[in-house]
Amino acid sequence: MLIAITSRFITAIALCVFLLVFGITNRPTSQSELLTLPFGAIDPRAFIFSWGGPPPGGGGDSGTVLWNAFVANLPQVALSFLYFAYNGLFTCFLLGYEWTSYSVWRKGLRVSHGPEGAQRSTYFLQLPYRYSVPLITLSGFLHWLCSQSIFLVSVFVDSSVLEGPDQPLTEIALCGYSPPAILTLVLVGGVMVVVAWGMGLRRFPTGMPVAGSCSVVMSALCHLPESEDGVASAVKPVQWGATTTGEMDDAASRMHCSFSAHEVYEPIQGVLYAGLSRRQ
Repeated sequence: MLIAITSRFITAIALCVFLLVFGITNRPTSQSELLTLPFGAIDPRAFIFSWGGPPPGGGGDSGTVLWNAFVANLPQVALSFLYFAYNGLFTCFLLGYEWTSYSVWRKGLRVSHGPEGAQRSTYFLQLPYRYSVPLITLSGFLHWLCSQSIFLVSVFVDSSVLEGPDQPLTEIALCGYSPPAILTLVLVGGVMVVVAWGMGLRRFPTGMPVAGSCSVVMSALCHLPESEDGVASAVKPVQWGATTTGEMDDAASRMHCSFSAHEVYEPIQGVLYAGLSRRQ
């Protein structure tokens, strides 16, 4: 999943870089001059005339306005989809981290409704605040940068200069862009890719199988021993590990691993364990 999300970000950033270079190199204005334009400023040297033109009849053309407004806001939709993908990626990271942390630390279960005893509720923003707040702030900053990168411009042309006096003003709807804002947007997007890749390199606490969000694996790791009351243990601090030590006397049985409110032990490498102890 990390490769899929980062590839989407890299594709989007590469497309932005290509459009920026293409737009600058195909303008009569020099490249250095375009890059020194004010941040997000409206300048005739950074207008996209091919998407808009003088409306017929000298009046405002609603079709041209709507089309240019659609083009100017289309990147906002793409950024929203990338945010959901980025949020889902971090959700998978932190889900796996919290799940495997039960093999290292004893703590209460996290439940979605009505926590009791040592149980904990779910996060208000789906992720811990130390991740969700910076992520939301960065997403808002990206949307603001996008609004400064490409935007709708309405230009009123005095037709009397070209066609004689007593000519009405002609309104032209087109898109403007800001190369410095686009460059900043690309740089921030690149930082997000590096951060996601760095998070993917973090190692989970070792000691239990990584389940991800697979309910089958989670169920297999949650089967309590027959001697333990699951209802009573669910509201207490629990830890995952081997519930017995040493080889079991019954050769037909296996060592048992599960969550438990009682003392657990670190699984021994090379020893066979089972989610459920075999009944005789």
